[in-house]
Amino acid sequence: MTHTDILRTAFAAVVMTCILMPNAEAEELVIRKEIPFSGRDAVYNSANRTLYALNCPDGCELWAYDVSAGELLPPPIDWLNEEAGPLFVNPLANVIYIRDDVDGFRAVDGSTHEEVGGFGAGGVHINDHHVVAVHERANRMYIAGRRVFFDGQIRKEHVINAYEADTLKFVASASISDTESFPALAVDRKTGRLYLNSNPIVGGGFVTVFDGTTLAQLASIELSNYAQVAFSNRLEINSITRRLYAYGVGNDAVDIIDLDGNTIINTVTVPECHKSAVSLRRGYAYVTSSDDHEIYVINRHNEIDTSVAVGNGMGLSRLMVNQLTGSLYATHGSSDFTGFAVISARDHRVTQEIEMTVTPDSTLVLRNAVFAIPSHSYPTSVFKVQLPRIQAIGP
Repeated sequence: MTHTDILRTAFAAVVMTCILMPNAEAEELVIRKEIPFSGRDAVYNSANRTLYALNCPDGCELWAYDVSAGELLPPPIDWLNEEAGPLFVNPLANVIYIRDDVDGFRAVDGSTHEEVGGFGAGGVHINDHHVVAVHERANRMYIAGRRVFFDGQIRKEHVINAYEADTLKFVASASISDTESFPALAVDRKTGRLYLNSNPIVGGGFVTVFDGTTLAQLASIELSNYAQVAFSNRLEINSITRRLYAYGVGNDAVDIIDLDGNTIINTVTVPECHKSAVSLRRGYAYVTSSDDHEIYVINRHNEIDTSVAVGNGMGLSRLMVNQLTGSLYATHGSSDFTGFAVISARDHRVTQEIEMTVTPDSTLVLRNAVFAIPSHSYPTSVFKVQLPRIQAIGP
């Protein structure tokens, strides 16, 4: 064996025995600063690196905060209906959408902060953020809602309208008659297909699949265990793992659907389903229970992995997944604690509780920072994401 061979063998041995592994510490959020920004339904536009929120202590304004410059901007819209919201953003078109009335939308150009148009949603009642979907790459904005009209008798139907996302030009419409409750709408960003979760008046729940271009109906999937007609419905899509999670708020079942086959592959029990979120690359889905106030974890094998209790279990309001680290943030408020919790993606234990003056209305993740945004009057807290140290174990 030559001298060079000996060196190569020794180097290979070091490489094989030097294993990189994370330290025992979990991700930690460290307060970095506070900024003069507040409002509900906050969104982030990556095209201009600006936060937007509806600040509504007395009337409503659209507030904007330039993250790069670190300054509050003049309100792009200084008067909105008190019931305005929610907000949606299309970073590819650089447009911010605001629901300003029961059935109307306004749009703001992210470059100039000038209004670029608006439209009525055709009598569709929009009051929940689960009834609007934006497919950026297809340049489409979809609105689904319940329309009430009278033609000798009171009738209700669900309607889906499609618009061009940049010009807000009407493209197509589809309707489903004899439905009840508020629907949920989601888009599969791989295929462009739309999914609508709704309850017929006769009972039961269905997920209807639509072509994203023509709104032609492609399939209908009957959901299981709808013990009651849900007041509101929910959908969560993971386009990477090809899974769709559907449930009715207050019901006890989450149906897990294969996006490619349009079939239910399992149904898991979560008592009185309420809120949800998905971890795209890790393949987890999270659903909160308004019965036992825990967060149920659905794993890649489409089964309940565990459940997580946060604080005293009361007041869970929102879930947000950090798609970079996989950590779950759960906001909650009760008589003895207000703030949010950090839950580890590795073992789903609560690793940090962050107490705040008020429960954040929105929690947004921007690169390695987390913005905890209150609804009004209080500043936004900006946290740095401190990742676990990487240590080398070797000879």
